[in-house]
Amino acid sequence: VMNQFRGTYLSVANMNTLLQQNCAAAKAAGVEIYGIAFAAPANGQSQIQNCSTSVEKYYFDAQNGAQLRSAFNMIATDISDLRLTQ
Repeated sequence: VMNQFRGTYLSVANMNTLLQQNCAAAKAAGVEIYGIAFAAPANGQSQIQNCSTSVEKYYFDAQNGAQLRSAFNMIATDISDLRLTQ
């Protein structure tokens, strides 16, 4: 039963579809999505790029620790101007 569950629900194609559906719903709701591909394979990079709000501003391809830190610093700088209001 566990193997059937894995084959049905945890296939790469199914997970990619579910990810993109959730990303599309979040973007439609006005959520800004940042994505960092840390030493990710090509499919992972593609999925993260497609999920990010825009490749130019919200997607980072980090291949090492320094690039990962830089990506987080850029995101922190970008969101530091956010304020919660009611």
